Amino acid sequence: MAKLSKTDKSAKATIYLPATIQRIIGKTDDGELSSRIADIVDRYGEIVKRADRELDAILTEDELYVIGNVILGTIWNPASIIDGGIVADLEDAETEFFGDNEKRKLLIAKVKMLSYAQQVAIVERVRRIMRQQD
Repeated sequence: MAKLSKTDKSAKATIYLPATIQRIIGKTDDGELSSRIADIVDRYGEIVKRADRELDAILTEDELYVIGNVILGTIWNPASIIDGGIVADLEDAETEFFGDNEKRKLLIAKVKMLSYAQQVAIVERVRRIMRQQD
């Protein structure tokens, strides 16, 4: 995986594209791959941004903090495990994370109602926070 500095405006990078990603990208002409990936990432970013805003109306800051602490060590690959994975982590977590069992049940119920995009937004938010601490 390539590492680019923040000052690089246009840098060459080598990336691995698994078959699942290649199917999403589809057929491209010479020189078109970079633009196609940029379009897809831009759309993904917009989906996550919108879902992230929705989360603020659904979950409290304290609830997001609890979720973040519970899912901190989880590896979310493949992406399909995100759907229901946060709930599974919450169900497996120690009660101390929640304060009491009633708060746990309420939070699990709220997370069960989240869309897949909203669950992805949580995972992305936690990752951004963790990367800031590196």
